[in-house]
Amino acid sequence: MELRRLLLFMELMSKKIENTGANVKWFYTPADEKLLIKMDEESIKNTWNKLVSNIKEENSTGFSEKLFPFCIAYDMNCKYCTYPKNHGTCEEQSSDLTRLTTQLTDLRFPSHSIFNNEFYLDLLEDILSTPNRTLIYTR
Repeated sequence: MELRRLLLFMELMSKKIENTGANVKWFYTPADEKLLIKMDEESIKNTWNKLVSNIKEENSTGFSEKLFPFCIAYDMNCKYCTYPKNHGTCEEQSSDLTRLTTQLTDLRFPSHSIFNNEFYLDLLEDILSTPNRTLIYTR
């Protein structure tokens, strides 16, 4: 159940990003989905629970590591995380996250304003209310 929720979270985040007009189809790819699917069940459950806590209790916003399943799963340790192998780390100027935030800023969409806590709360509600939603990549 938590795996499906994490996959939906990433898909819906990706759709929201695409709706801004940013050219970022690489933010969440089938390869990234496979990396999440390969995680063990306990890690998936812990990652989902921490993500929910970060949204509901810490009111996290933007593209914080507190809101990114890969960062949560690997305790913010890029050295062991699987996501940076395809996308770079947040600190790298050439990383996908840096490119994304630059594009959103150029489009006048600062990440903290459109990816505010209300957005994440609505996203959680959507995920929890539609558990059987069709996933983009997993069939």
